[in-house]
Amino acid sequence: MELVQQGLIDLDDLTDEIERNRERYLYIPKPDHKELREDLEQFVATVFDPELVHLLPVVMEAPNVMPAFKTVLSRNLPEWKRWERFRSERVQERIEKWLAANFVFMAGEPSDYDDRED
Repeated sequence: MELVQQGLIDLDDLTDEIERNRERYLYIPKPDHKELREDLEQFVATVFDPELVHLLPVVMEAPNVMPAFKTVLSRNLPEWKRWERFRSERVQERIEKWLAANFVFMAGEPSDYDDRED
């Protein structure tokens, strides 16, 4: 499984590969605004740095929350790295849920639909 995001340097090559082999690739929908907001809120609740504790609730009220959040959090490298891990885990969880909901299983992965001997 490979997660692909826009803005990759080799995106054109990948796009060509997808067009040539459409049956190998699936589009997994982006999370909606509500899910992203929930991720931010859950992460903010785990921050203990006094400056960020003061700033992040204000950031959450910004018209463009994500860019404001990134700007403020990027000033604190340990918290930025923690956010990136948190975000990556959430993305992975959503992918796994989507795959299971659409009956897509990795090779060798057990499923409730495997043939079983009774």
